[in-house]
Amino acid sequence: MRILLVGHAYPPYAGGLSHVLYNTSIRLAAMGHDVTVLGLKYGGYAPDISVGRLRVIRAPGVAPRESYFAPTPQFITKFLDLVRRFDPDVVHMHNVGSLIIPTAIILSKGLGIDDRVILTPHHHEEGSRADTRAMWMLYRPALKRIIHNVRKVHTVSNFERALVLRDFGIDSVVIPNGVAEDVYEVSREDPDELTVTYAGRVEGYKRVDLAVRVVAQVQRILGVKVRFKIIGDGPMMDRVRGLAKACGIELMHMGFLPRREYLRELARSSAFINLSRYEAFSIVTAEALALGLPVVIAKPWGRIFENYRAYVVDAEDINEVVKALIKALTEPINVSAKIPTWTEVVMEYMRKLYNSH
Repeated sequence: MRILLVGHAYPPYAGGLSHVLYNTSIRLAAMGHDVTVLGLKYGGYAPDISVGRLRVIRAPGVAPRESYFAPTPQFITKFLDLVRRFDPDVVHMHNVGSLIIPTAIILSKGLGIDDRVILTPHHHEEGSRADTRAMWMLYRPALKRIIHNVRKVHTVSNFERALVLRDFGIDSVVIPNGVAEDVYEVSREDPDELTVTYAGRVEGYKRVDLAVRVVAQVQRILGVKVRFKIIGDGPMMDRVRGLAKACGIELMHMGFLPRREYLRELARSSAFINLSRYEAFSIVTAEALALGLPVVIAKPWGRIFENYRAYVVDAEDINEVVKALIKALTEPINVSAKIPTWTEVVMEYMRKLYNSH
């Protein structure tokens, strides 16, 4: 098959969407399909790639504060040219929070290929800042009309499926994200001191500052040192660093790390915490569970990991979060998490999404 993947981020850009597109594209190409990824270039060095059956093509995009991810005339030209020359059997688009996606859907309809479009919205209710929340109120009604043109919608959890049904009136095929096979090649290590880890973007909606306050209370209640490790970065990092100092917490800020180092640092933890307000599916939480870490995560999205014995809490109740983290740090580890691999997930794509055309 000829498969065109469209999404704003692909390595070397960090983040969940980049991870999804990378793992999907390399496995599809390894299965013998001709795969082209059309992404954006919006900061730093991000080359085009051509390896075997995989090509990655980038067009300039507009991404103020790494948001909106709006198309440029170059993106439109590249998309039109790719469809005409590559003639994809499937066009799989990712993330309706990026403005290139409704643009590509409209273009697909004009080209008469909207019956080849698969959409994975990666939808989590609203924007993460005041400006993006305001834009979302204007954008959502238009988006609702646009995405009704696609052939099939795929969601990554039952939680996202319910949101998409509520907000857009569209049912979807649920195939959860997976973890890369390299996660199962890493062994969990007990750190020399209690260490709670968060990994990902450090932004307001991720509530990393709340995690700092929770760790501070746990340290006070247990009467032993509890370190807080952050693998990642973002605009709230200075605030989080100042709060940790004020709370008397040792902060280990690692920044974004190469893949192998990231997995080793994640494995070298006592527990993992993610109190984000919005997630369609948290890949890093899945990776922490696959490594055997006890995790404390927020409702409502965290319920997708309840079957893996995660501690799912109401993050608005700090006492509930503190109690859960104390359990995660002091009770015997009881994680049950054979998360599907990306190879298994992509095989589900072929069976339930692509081959249905």
